[in-house]
Amino acid sequence: VVYMPNKSVAILLPTYNEEQSIGKSIDQIRELSKGQAETWRIVLVDSCSTDKTVSIAKEKGIDQIIELSIRGKGIALKKAFEDLNDDYVFQIDCDMTYPIESIPGMVEKLNTGSCDLVIGSRFRGKMEPDAMKSVNKIGNMMLNIIASTLYLHPISDGCSCLCGFNKKAYKSINVTAVHFEVECDMFAEAVKRGLRICEVPIDYRKREGQTKLSIKYGFIDSWHLLKKRF
Repeated sequence: VVYMPNKSVAILLPTYNEEQSIGKSIDQIRELSKGQAETWRIVLVDSCSTDKTVSIAKEKGIDQIIELSIRGKGIALKKAFEDLNDDYVFQIDCDMTYPIESIPGMVEKLNTGSCDLVIGSRFRGKMEPDAMKSVNKIGNMMLNIIASTLYLHPISDGCSCLCGFNKKAYKSINVTAVHFEVECDMFAEAVKRGLRICEVPIDYRKREGQTKLSIKYGFIDSWHLLKKRF
């Protein structure tokens, strides 16, 4: 095990109307951070939430809040990457589908220096029943085939919303995605810039709250991968 006690880890929560789960996410991350050698910070980047997401985060004493005046997950991550200066940045959806407890192992991957971008793969781990609809599974697998073929780099979960970057990675990629195609965008950028990518298995759980994704984003992701490649 490689410990980096002087390293700073930003846990980035991109949000839009997540009042049902944001408090629980912050509590879980804070509790997990107590046992880590690195210094963890929790950062909220919010895309114009109209509910109590931001106020709950403030009540919880979150380390940093970045509020946007325009909606878009891609826009939110681009802004966060510009503003942050931590050694590592991890982005995770706070809808409770992704396992926060997997982050320390992913930090360890970055600590070893073996990769610049570590992606949590839902398709290499275990999925709870009903965590992902069959049509979404098929769509994700097709996107992974498209991404792997276009960029000549194998990927089992290019749309995963749990991934971590070292500073070289998140400061060098140019995020051009606006909305939920941002994960495909970041994979494409990482490959084009010669960054080392690795995947680790993660579990995937049923979502708390309503999903903001629809089938149309599969077509948007595919088009974005193609456009980014050429």
